[in-house]
Amino acid sequence: MFQKKDFALIENLVKEKGWSGARLRREFPHKMWCKSSLNKLIRKILSTGTSDRKHGSGRPRSVRTTENAQLI
Repeated sequence: MFQKKDFALIENLVKEKGWSGARLRREFPHKMWCKSSLNKLIRKILSTGTSDRKHGSGRPRSVRTTENAQLI
């Protein structure tokens, strides 16, 4: 599992130094990062330029619609 500070660290090392997933795992063995998750994150960083989530990628807020708010 990645922590918030891990995303920033990985993003900087991939962008500035061009590190691969294997290199990251070798340099930080105590982190126990999963190889496939690390490679997926690196692909995301290289394609979008950031490790942030896409806008609107979460579950839609269905309870706070205007109809439901008026009922309350």
